[in-house]
Amino acid sequence: MPTFPLTKKYRLTSDFNSWELQELAKRKHRTTGEPIEVWNAIKFYRSPEVALEEAFELCLRVSSTEDIRKAIRETKGLLASVNQALASELIIQQQADTKEKAR
Repeated sequence: MPTFPLTKKYRLTSDFNSWELQELAKRKHRTTGEPIEVWNAIKFYRSPEVALEEAFELCLRVSSTEDIRKAIRETKGLLASVNQALASELIIQQQADTKEKAR
């Protein structure tokens, strides 16, 4: 399933039923006690458009920059790259579907 990094701390993933916004967290391994990184689900969405819109808002809210214009530019750049990746994924899926139908 596709995974799209949004920032170092957030990413968007999908499965056959939904889109999921995830946050990177650190915790101790259950048996070894060593610190590990895990991705925790924050919220689920039915469409990538809604997921990206809310991810944009989240990134804007948690931005460390004090200049709102810079924060908006950063998050818009992030959304542009994710939208491009989504479009590429869609094209690849459509090509695979076409090949499957040709068989």
